[in-house]
Amino acid sequence: MTLQSALAGVISGTVGLLGFKRRGGSWYRHSGDLYSIVSIQKSKWDNSCYLNFGFMPNSEIEGPWIPESKCWVRFRFDSISSVSVDDAQLLVEDVSRDLSDSELQSLLVDRVATPASRLFEEVVDLASLKVALESRISKRVFVHREMRELLDSLYL
Repeated sequence: MTLQSALAGVISGTVGLLGFKRRGGSWYRHSGDLYSIVSIQKSKWDNSCYLNFGFMPNSEIEGPWIPESKCWVRFRFDSISSVSVDDAQLLVEDVSRDLSDSELQSLLVDRVATPASRLFEEVVDLASLKVALESRISKRVFVHREMRELLDSLYL
C-alpha cells in the first residue's frame, strides 16, 4: 500500500462522516456560508504527500467544486496548531516506508485524519473559520485580501 492510498483511505473515512464528497484526491463540502476542501498532493520529488486545506465563501463558488489552489484561505496540515512535527513527518515517505500497512493506517488515523476532522467539525461557517484562524491555525497561512476583509467585517 502506498502512503498516498493509505492517506486517502483514512481521510475519506473521517471527513466522509462530516458530509464531504470526494472528487479525485480531494474532499469538499458546502456548509453554511463556507466551502471547505482537503486535498492530497503527491510530492514531485518522492512518494511523500502533502495534505492541503482550503476555504472559500460559498457566495464566490460557481458550481459544486473548485480546487484547493483557488481558495481564498489555503494552508497545509502542519499549520494546524495541534499537529506536532512527528505527526507531520508521517506524510514523509522515508518515515512511513518502515511501517507495516496496519501500523501506517492506525497512525494516519490518530495523527493526521483525526486532527483534520476536528478542524472541520469546528469550522462550518465564516465565523468559525475566523475563530480557527485566530486560535487553531498558524499565522503563516495564505489568506487572500478579499477573505481578510470579509472576516474582519464579521463581529463575534
